[in-house]
Amino acid sequence: MNSPTRTAEQTALIKEARAYVAAIGPINATGAPQILAQLMEAEGLLLRIVKAFEQSAA
Repeated sequence: MNSPTRTAEQTALIKEARAYVAAIGPINATGAPQILAQLMEAEGLLLRIVKAFEQSAA
């Protein structure tokens, strides 16, 4: 079962990811460096979310 602290961390991470996606705006499909940077940042956020949920399952 999740502790209140763990649940709050998970919720904060999901809110952070949603805010990141909302802030991206239109994507320039011809700007490979920009797309790569956005994908790398999104991957980092997703990995943090996965880690937070895996820890609560253990």
